[in-house]
Amino acid sequence: MPVKSIRLPGAQPALRIIDFPPLKMRRPCAILAGGGSSMQRVGLAAALIVIIVLITGLTAPSGYAYPPIITASPTPTQPPPPVVMSVPAHIVVIHAAGAHLRSGPGTEYGVVDTVNPGTEFDVLGSSLDGKGEIWYLVAVSEAHSSWIAGSLTIGAVPEAEDDLVAVPSSPQQTPTLPPGANGWVNSDLRARLRSGPGLHYPPLDAIPPYTPLRLVTAFTRIKYTEDEPDNVWYLVQINDGRYGWIYSDLIATLLDDPRNPPPLPTPAVSPDATVVDSPPEIVLPAEAVKNVRTIYEMGQQRNNRPNRFIVIGDSTSAGNEYTLPAFCAFHWGSYRLGRYERLQNTINQYHKSFCTTNVTLRSGLSSSALLDPTWADPSLCEAGENPLECELRRTRPSIALIYIGLVDITYYTTDIFAENLDTILVYLIEHGVIPVLHTVPSSDRMTAARGYIQSMADLNTIIRDAAARYRLPLIDLRVAASRLPNQGCIEEGFHLSYRVDGVLNFTGDEQIYGKDLRELLTLQMLREIRTNVMAEG
Repeated sequence: MPVKSIRLPGAQPALRIIDFPPLKMRRPCAILAGGGSSMQRVGLAAALIVIIVLITGLTAPSGYAYPPIITASPTPTQPPPPVVMSVPAHIVVIHAAGAHLRSGPGTEYGVVDTVNPGTEFDVLGSSLDGKGEIWYLVAVSEAHSSWIAGSLTIGAVPEAEDDLVAVPSSPQQTPTLPPGANGWVNSDLRARLRSGPGLHYPPLDAIPPYTPLRLVTAFTRIKYTEDEPDNVWYLVQINDGRYGWIYSDLIATLLDDPRNPPPLPTPAVSPDATVVDSPPEIVLPAEAVKNVRTIYEMGQQRNNRPNRFIVIGDSTSAGNEYTLPAFCAFHWGSYRLGRYERLQNTINQYHKSFCTTNVTLRSGLSSSALLDPTWADPSLCEAGENPLECELRRTRPSIALIYIGLVDITYYTTDIFAENLDTILVYLIEHGVIPVLHTVPSSDRMTAARGYIQSMADLNTIIRDAAARYRLPLIDLRVAASRLPNQGCIEEGFHLSYRVDGVLNFTGDEQIYGKDLRELLTLQMLREIRTNVMAEG
């Protein structure tokens, strides 16, 4: 009686099937009546018993739960062999939510396990899925392996197969750098240049190994667990003048402290430049100028610094996975003023306030949190200080740019926001700090989908009323951004849209992107205060 071994799709051990020799067919009743051999009678009886059991078993006793029926999966069950390519020998999971391990190189394969950020793997091979994204075959244990998406790990992750570069036989350790460059791509594969500091930002290009770079600044993303590795990204400029972000492990530098590159030289205003002498869109009414001047003079008696401002804001200003931090482009030098070139003097005046640490600026900040000492940074603030008190003591600013309210309508009522806003404004005025209020833009389509239409309207009404009652500067960003695509917001409807390379471009982008418009209007407001309140040209 021969035995065959076969492997069914998805089955791990081979199934052993006994191949019986063919029987000479006779009528079953004749065989059972004794017309057949003893072997035939036994075999037929056994077969009839099995049939009876199967038929009667179709009706299970009450309360009995059938085991799940395993059906053939419509998805592939046997992953294709790895594509041979140059890949990192070692990778680390850096996505904040961790990563799935799958049975094959693609999201169509089943999840076999989930790993935390910081998990390390040895790479056994790699493959590209149908979208051109790379997947790594990694060693989970000595006896098991699984697939993981390359985009969730760190290593020189190629954009597609054409971006792969073989490991040089004699890698160059320190390339010759042109003037202005202070680093280079230190990877045997091309490094992705992204539009922002994180894997979720769109890639702009793939930069070859040893390409000279100019490091502009560093940005460290929030660590969600203590074991998570440092997630540091560099804003760089490449030789064709473009800006973008590259993960720090893919960069080598000659700087002693690469997280604090030397500041860029202040762009000079060309005396021969053609400047359109148009009045600024922001103009302070005479009554507001008089009141703001009184606040400023009070601040000077308290030794507030005329050339310092602070930002009071949530993620729309602090930056997060949706947007870049506010005003950092002026610190990095990645901006083009166009016909607004006369604003360069304002940038020079406040250059120490752009892209600095403010305790009052963080993702998730609400008006209630601003007044709550538990939200203060204990490494910077004194015991019992709330973030607002702490920052005024640390910075002694003359101006406070206020961009809050979005978190309030999500977790609090507009009545609480109105009460807190009054408290904040009174405290700033008493300490000689000029509050500059901003209304909050949003996409009507998304606010309607989330049920926030009335809350957003009430929020902005409260802000406008407060500016009128206290005779304070107001940037009505909600109205100004209403003419932009998606009302100046990205697809999710609440964070400001921005140019993919992070460059502020006031040669037309202020009519497209909410972030460019917000920062242009803020510069105009700072210039108006500096010129008409502080009496500086």
